[in-house]
Amino acid sequence: MRRGVEQTIDVKAQYGLTNEEVEKMLLDFVTHANEDMQARSLVDARTEVGQLIGTTNNFLIKNKSFLKEEEITTTIKAITSL
Repeated sequence: MRRGVEQTIDVKAQYGLTNEEVEKMLLDFVTHANEDMQARSLVDARTEVGQLIGTTNNFLIKNKSFLKEEEITTTIKAITSL
């Protein structure tokens, strides 16, 4: 709605679904759409964090000789906290 983009879903009873079953599926979709979006956002955030941690660990390993011990310690604490 924020982007002004419209999407539609056509649910057709091709596999023996009754109209009532299709209506229930659509109602469940609408009812749980917000929860589904929140769950998706959480999964996306966890994935991004995992990638960021991996990249940061690789950076620490490759550049350890250029970093101060305090920088390494602070970064490891931040990773642990995250």
